[in-house]
Amino acid sequence: MLRHIWDRSVEETAADLGISPGTVKTQSRDALAALRRALEPDFGATAVQGGDR
Repeated sequence: MLRHIWDRSVEETAADLGISPGTVKTQSRDALAALRRALEPDFGATAVQGGDR
């Protein structure tokens, strides 16, 4: 999630962490999905919808 806060590209994040860009994408997708699930009870299903960015 810090990738989004710090406005880092997938490639920059991968290089910083020493992992592949695919791993960054997968972990970002999974983290955003978990955040949506955690926030849904408080903000409803319409709080954040759509594909991963």
